[in-house]
Amino acid sequence: MVNWTQMHDCYGDVDRVSALLEQVELEDDAEAWKELGYRLVLEYDLVFPASFAALPRLMCLASRSAQARGLVGTILRCSAGHHGCDDLLANCADEISGFRELLDRHLQSRPVDYLPTFLDSLAAMEEYQWSAALGLVRPIMALKQQMLCIRGGLARSGQDGC
Repeated sequence: MVNWTQMHDCYGDVDRVSALLEQVELEDDAEAWKELGYRLVLEYDLVFPASFAALPRLMCLASRSAQARGLVGTILRCSAGHHGCDDLLANCADEISGFRELLDRHLQSRPVDYLPTFLDSLAAMEEYQWSAALGLVRPIMALKQQMLCIRGGLARSGQDGC
């Protein structure tokens, strides 16, 4: 059982994450998911004790919820950074193994969210550097396309997807 009085989120609160988890376990509430994401991962980079304390409950929801699956993946991708919660992460080893299997099954279905799921899978295998490096490919390619459009004047003419 998690002692939530010790598990602060990005705002320093210790009671809100548990309440939000209860809410999303009961119903798929978009606003609750949004707030939960903001409280568990700051700027897509920093995680907190509450992030790791929430992992087992989120992983239970991941088989039926894309929001839970994505949030778990984001937390795992951020777990390579300094967070001071290595013990909390280590306590989730069995759940992470099950999450990896869930992601493998999801990837076999050739989902629309293949790349983010693949990146999450890499993080679940503790291949954080590959997850981070490959995660940069899409934004870099989009930026390159924009640069080519601007340079070639294609943005004004509406050619080639610009």
